[in-house]
Amino acid sequence: MLIVDTHGNQGQKHRVTKRGPALSYPMFTLVTSEDIAGSPFKFISVLNCLNEDQVTELNKNPVEGFSAGLIDDNDLYRWEVLIIGPPDTLYEGGVFKAHLTFPRDYPLRPPKMKFITEIWHPNVDKNGDVCISILHEPGEDKYGYEKPEERWLPIHTVETIMISVISMLADPNGDSPANVDAAGGGHNCFPLEDTDGLIKAVRSTMGLVDSHPKKTVQDIMFGGLEQKKRRAFPLNEAIAALIKKEWKKPMRKTLLTPKRKYPFEEESCSFWEKAPKLDVAIAKASKKFALPFEDMGVLKDPMDKKADAFLKGSWEAAGGGLKPAVAAACTSRSLMIWLNQLEGQLKGKTSRDSILNTLPVMRGAAAFLADSSADSIRLSARAAVFANAARRALWLKNWPGDLQTKTKLCTIPCEGEFLFGSTLDDILEKAGDKRKSFPLSGSSLL
Repeated sequence: MLIVDTHGNQGQKHRVTKRGPALSYPMFTLVTSEDIAGSPFKFISVLNCLNEDQVTELNKNPVEGFSAGLIDDNDLYRWEVLIIGPPDTLYEGGVFKAHLTFPRDYPLRPPKMKFITEIWHPNVDKNGDVCISILHEPGEDKYGYEKPEERWLPIHTVETIMISVISMLADPNGDSPANVDAAGGGHNCFPLEDTDGLIKAVRSTMGLVDSHPKKTVQDIMFGGLEQKKRRAFPLNEAIAALIKKEWKKPMRKTLLTPKRKYPFEEESCSFWEKAPKLDVAIAKASKKFALPFEDMGVLKDPMDKKADAFLKGSWEAAGGGLKPAVAAACTSRSLMIWLNQLEGQLKGKTSRDSILNTLPVMRGAAAFLADSSADSIRLSARAAVFANAARRALWLKNWPGDLQTKTKLCTIPCEGEFLFGSTLDDILEKAGDKRKSFPLSGSSLL
């Protein structure tokens, strides 16, 4: 009796296994070779996914990331799959259950796929139904969005379907979302497919020319096998310096943006400006007060107090960055309308002077966006350095060193790659430890 198990349990080798205790997902119903041979639908049913040739192929070349099997021995058209969240994605570490329901005229028509496990993804609607090209009815797309070869073809199997779904998890299609909220709320103004062209224009304006080295014969022969390198936005040295400046002194007071620059009604943004207060119920439980009062809960460990203070600073810096970000959102969308109006004026009979009179406002809006983006970067860097200091406090909590040393280590400059970075190496070297190992005793480093 055979089942296709394409994702071994706990790092075991992927394989096609026989029934037994080594099966990763024993809840799947196993399908016998007699079932395959005796089915009247053997040429058009879902069981062609498990014929002997494919079992052999899967055994030689297993597909990582999923396991599949029949839900019920008596129902050849309903399958259950378990998908492992692809690495380096929002879904990494998750296990997602889904059902495949095949039509009676499969493989002429595609199956339906529905996630049973709740999942938040642009190409999965709120009911769990999967919407990708490979599962769309074969033939021409009446909207002209998909090519016929991108839609369902009779050659597809459970394996090819699952490969496409795993690819979908790793690389969502935000241009045609089934869940507009998961795709960014449906308010994206810029088409994703134009990103490369925009980056090219930005790099050209900045005087950065993309190099195109001469291709060798081997480059031509094997070029299609390598991952295509995409253009990327450049990180200017001044922007990098702005971030590192905020990281250099974690204890420096956050310089919030002046209210005159980003004026908002106080009531509209008060909920993000200050770190949230401790809930009365938590304060009562923490201090075991008979009568609860706000902010009366006290953390006992000094390093916990430090971490809490740093996290409050992180919140306030991030909240401060919301003002320039919100102001930029309003201004940039207004600028889009102004540019559309300008285009209409250029196509119409609007006088040259009237058109020129609109340019200062647009130029001012662009300058405002430049300033607000810099303020957002600075405050985001500030929020990051506070969060990093909080992490340091957590990791130093159980070290038996004195509180003064721990506090100073929490506030050394941040570099980004490591939690403490080269400054800690320098401290250890000055302390006379050539191996630069952290002392296990409570001796002072500073």
